Amino acid sequence: IEMSGGLKTSAYLNRAQIDRITPFFDRDRNPVDRFQKDVNLKKVFEKNFKETLFDGDKITVFSIFNEKLNYVSIKGAIGRPGDYELSDSLRLKDLIFRADSLLGDAHPERVDIVRTREDLTQEIVELNLEKVINGDKKHNILLKSLDMVRVYSENKMRPTKTVQILGHVKYPGKYTLFENMTLHDLIFKAGGYLDTTYKNETFLERADLIRYENDQINKRTIKFNLGHLLSDPYNSKENYILNDNDLVRVYSKKIFGKIKPVAVEGSINFPGIYDFKIGMTLMDLLMEAGGFSENILSYKIEISRVNNPIISNDIYSRSISCEITNEFKIFNYNGKSDEIKDDNLFLEPFDKIYVRSNPYYTSQKKVFIQGEVLFPGEYALLHHEETLFDLIKRAGGMKQNNFAVGSTFFRDGKSVQIDISKLMRNPTSKNNIVLKEGDKINIASRPGIINIIGEVNAPGFYKFNKGSRINDIIRESGGLSQNADKGHIFIIYPNGKSKKYRRLFSNPRVTEGSIIQVLRKKEEKPFDQTEYLKEITSIFANLAQVISLILIAKS
Repeated sequence: IEMSGGLKTSAYLNRAQIDRITPFFDRDRNPVDRFQKDVNLKKVFEKNFKETLFDGDKITVFSIFNEKLNYVSIKGAIGRPGDYELSDSLRLKDLIFRADSLLGDAHPERVDIVRTREDLTQEIVELNLEKVINGDKKHNILLKSLDMVRVYSENKMRPTKTVQILGHVKYPGKYTLFENMTLHDLIFKAGGYLDTTYKNETFLERADLIRYENDQINKRTIKFNLGHLLSDPYNSKENYILNDNDLVRVYSKKIFGKIKPVAVEGSINFPGIYDFKIGMTLMDLLMEAGGFSENILSYKIEISRVNNPIISNDIYSRSISCEITNEFKIFNYNGKSDEIKDDNLFLEPFDKIYVRSNPYYTSQKKVFIQGEVLFPGEYALLHHEETLFDLIKRAGGMKQNNFAVGSTFFRDGKSVQIDISKLMRNPTSKNNIVLKEGDKINIASRPGIINIIGEVNAPGFYKFNKGSRINDIIRESGGLSQNADKGHIFIIYPNGKSKKYRRLFSNPRVTEGSIIQVLRKKEEKPFDQTEYLKEITSIFANLAQVISLILIAKS
C-alpha cells in the first residue's frame, strides 16, 4: 500500500480483498487453485498485523459509499437554491429562510417535497407554502434525509405571451409580449429602419397586423402605413397596443418588380440566366458569362428580343444578328458590314442571346506519312479534296528503296487495302483516296524476304529470288509436314490480295514480301466398328418389328 502511494481519502477501511492463486507449497492442503481473502484495512496499519503477499496476488481497495445522506435540497422560486446540511430538528420554514427566503413570484398555495423512503422509492408530500411561512405545524414539517423541496414560480406557471414579425425586417421571428408593448416597439426590436439603404428597399405605404378575434379561431388583417408610423410613432393612431399572438408582416419593394433576366446560350463558358443591369451591352453579358468556350476566330450572335409592345399575337419575338470576333469586335450587324462599337448594342430585359460557332472556321486537319518518303511527318490538309497522291508528292515523293506495293494506309485505326504502286502509276485510279483528318500512311521499304508459315517442316523467313514459285519455296522449307492440308495452301501478297495454290493447275509466282500459308488438316473422328455394328443391329430390329406389325394387321 505504501509503494502504491498510500490510501485515498475515499478508501473504505473495513474491507479490502486479495485475489490469490494458491501457492505451490499449499496446494496439497488446499484443493482450491484460486480463492479470495477479505482483509480489514484498519488492522493492516496496526503494529502486530502481518499479511504475507504471494506471487500473482491482486489486491482491490474499495471506495466508500458516494451517496450523501445528511442533506436536503431546495429549488425553484427561492433566493439561494441548492443543497443544505440536515441538522437536528430542521423544519421546512427553517430551510426556506436559510436559503435566503422566497422570491417575489413564489406561488403561495403549494410547495412540494419529494421524499425518499427507506426502500428507496419516492413519494410527493404536498403542502401549503403560505401556512408553512405562518408556522402551521401540519405544513411546517420536519425534514428528512434526501428530501427535495420544490417552490413554484407563478411567472413560470403562467403561459408566455408572444408576438411575431415577418418579412422585410432585419431580425424576423417571435418576441416576448410585454405589458403595453406597441407596434413600433416590436418593429424597433426587429432591427428598426435606421439603415436608410434598407429602408429604401421597404414598401412603406403598407404593412399588415394580423390579429385573432375574440373567439381565438378567426383572424382579421389591420392595414397600416409603415412610413407614417416610423415618422411619428408617438402620435400615430396606427401605433397599436399589441395582443398575444399578433403577427406583423412588412413587405419589400421587390414583390412588385422582380429583377429582369437576360439569358445566353451556346459557345460560352457559363451559359445561363443573368440579372439585367441598366445600360447593359452585349460585351457586358459575354464577359460576365466567362467569354467564349471555343478557340476560334469568330462567332455568329443572334439576339432574340421580346416583341414589346405586343402588336400581333402571331409575332412572338424579333431577331437581331451580328458577328463577333474572339476579341469582341462586332461587324455584320443586321446586314451592315461596317464594324460597330459595343456601346451601340444595348441589351433589353428578357433578351436571349445565342452564340454560335462560325461554320466556315475550322482548325487544321492533320494527316501523317512515314517510311520511305523524303520528308516524313505530320501534314495539315490544304483542302477537302486533297488525295493520297497529293500528300506523297508534298512529302517529296518516295525514295528508291520504297516498297509501294507493301505500304499500308490506316483510317480510324483500321488498315485499308490500297495498292499504292498502282496509285503512283495512275493518280486517277480508284486507289487515290481522298484524305480525312487522322489518316496515316506508311511507305514500306523493300524487305528482300518472303515468309512461309504453317504445316511445313521448316517454316520461317527466306531470301526472295526473282521468278520463284510457291512449290519452290515449299521445297526450300523442307516440304509439307504430315499434318499439312494439301488442298489449302495460300499465298498472301503485300497488297493484301491472296491466291490459292493447286499443284497441277495453279502454282503462282512469289513476290517480295509475300506470305505463304499452309493450313493444317482437320481432325477426323476415328471409325468405331463396334458402335457401327450396334447401329446396324438396332436398325434391323426396328425393321423386323414394323414388318411383324404389318403382318398382324393384315391377318
